[in-house]
Amino acid sequence: MKLFAFITALLTTLSFNASAQDFLSFEEREFLNNKESLKVGVLEGDWLPYWGDLASKEGINIEYAESMLHDLHVGAEYVPYKSLNTLFDGLESGEIDLTVGFVATQKRAQRFLYSQPIFNTLRLIWLRDDSLADKPLDELKWVCVKDSSACDQVHALGFKHVHAVKNNLMMTASLNSGAADAAVVGLSTLSSYGFKNPNGELVGKVVYNRSLKPGEVTVFTGKNSPKLMSIIDKYIKHSKESKHSRLHIEANINILHNELMLDILKQQQGHKTVRYTIQDNVYPLSYLDRETGELKGYV
Repeated sequence: MKLFAFITALLTTLSFNASAQDFLSFEEREFLNNKESLKVGVLEGDWLPYWGDLASKEGINIEYAESMLHDLHVGAEYVPYKSLNTLFDGLESGEIDLTVGFVATQKRAQRFLYSQPIFNTLRLIWLRDDSLADKPLDELKWVCVKDSSACDQVHALGFKHVHAVKNNLMMTASLNSGAADAAVVGLSTLSSYGFKNPNGELVGKVVYNRSLKPGEVTVFTGKNSPKLMSIIDKYIKHSKESKHSRLHIEANINILHNELMLDILKQQQGHKTVRYTIQDNVYPLSYLDRETGELKGYV
């Protein structure tokens, strides 16, 4: 995945020049000084482009945590979990200090503190059969994982026929059996839960609908960690205001991340050309080199 490799490179090759003293209070700096490391919860296994191999620090969320804690001069200790439920239980019980890469649903907001968004994720609709594409969305039988951001979206759209299940495997089983017609999905779900045939081709049909809101990806901490969350929020805010900082570049990952989703749509729709516009001088996608005056970038 060339785009994933590029996203990873963004977060590993560029330095963040700001010192924590620039934006943190004395108490917050002391808090970090007294921490040799922070424990970061991650999902075990291959969940690219979000989580991957821990040994090589692979995946957008792991890279983000690695970059942030490095910039804050705190070590990172990664704790793998086999499922979202065990990861969230670990965060709530204090086994870990934080986790990166989740949307704050209504239920999750009751359990955890969450930061301002670090990037957005595009959502798609997966239909179990091509023939369902012409059917009104509110007439379909929907399935979602209980307390997930996808469930929040489906309910917010006012669909009547919604069935909530315990996990993604049960969601896939409901779709494959015909008990459900449709689900709201993201990249990791499409890549990991039986939506592809043995040849790696998507089964069913994937469509985009403007009614779906992008997911706002955040950092979670426990409810008893307001000081740590304050530090994280200040880091995000300061980074967004710092030209060419890691987080300034992270904002442009929205375009690259969504291009991965567009690739999925093109696979099913005859590789039609997708045209989009970006603002001028968006580093590193399209920008003027100060030394040469040449237009450079990846777009």
